[in-house]
Amino acid sequence: MEFIIVSPKQSCGGGPLILYKLCKLLNEQGYKARIYNLISGERSSSFIKRCISYFKECLKHYLKYDSILMKIFFRKKANKWRFESIKGVKTLKLPFYNKKNTIVIYPEIIYGNPLKALNVVRWLLSYDKFNGEKYYSDDDLVFTYRTQFNDFNINPTCRKVTIQDFNKDLYKRYNYGKRSGTCFIIRKGSVRKDLPKHFDGIIVDNLPEEEKVKVFNMCEKCFCYDMQTFYATIAAFCGCDVECVVEEGKTRNDYLKKEDVVYGVAYGHTAKELKFAKETRSKILDVIEERERNNIKNVKYLIEECINYFQKIM
Repeated sequence: MEFIIVSPKQSCGGGPLILYKLCKLLNEQGYKARIYNLISGERSSSFIKRCISYFKECLKHYLKYDSILMKIFFRKKANKWRFESIKGVKTLKLPFYNKKNTIVIYPEIIYGNPLKALNVVRWLLSYDKFNGEKYYSDDDLVFTYRTQFNDFNINPTCRKVTIQDFNKDLYKRYNYGKRSGTCFIIRKGSVRKDLPKHFDGIIVDNLPEEEKVKVFNMCEKCFCYDMQTFYATIAAFCGCDVECVVEEGKTRNDYLKKEDVVYGVAYGHTAKELKFAKETRSKILDVIEERERNNIKNVKYLIEECINYFQKIM
């Protein structure tokens, strides 16, 4: 049994980091697992266009970050962090593989089955991007990353696999002195109708990870409009006073389930929430380390479910 994990190109963190981490963990469990890069949501893209896009990403990967050829072919420097994140993870160069013995894992942003896999796993890392349109097959095995993201129509028992990826060498606080300014996290909150027309500070969404960390260490406040992003916790870990901007009439309990533990982050501007965020910031690392210890258990659960579900076919 082999695995191919379909992932968007690395650009600004989030889901791709988790997909690459899963690939690495599967390899560590003795299974052959590879990443296949695919542009997200490309239901209308032809096979040729997908190949051209992938070869361009490969070219970026093999050229030096600041080389003359990089500047000639792409006119600007590629995101250096994008390539550092895939060290030790092998990629599938072309979409040719042994279909009978391979399980293909798609995140929720991939429409349909572009690799024409016989054995398909859907891993719901976020909310349904296709607004209820049927982007899956009834035979797909479905897992969710968090209960909030689950589609109970296709995953009625709420199979859940949560993987923690936290680079302690990268995500850290090094400024314990004076701070100033405000930064913003928007990400999945870009669809909100209550977004301000002007942001008086840095929007970190598309910054390389190193730059995000610099901003989180520089700024005093961080306002977050994505109520389900781990970057709010990272900002708090780096020393920011983080406030998730709740929608009118909502509180923390409207966004988090009972099993969710989110320290260092205020949901709303009440005195109680702001106090909670400051007092619990020191507990963030304990939660992260506990989740990392559960990584192997979660990966073994995914493997076991795949074996039970696909063994008759394979």
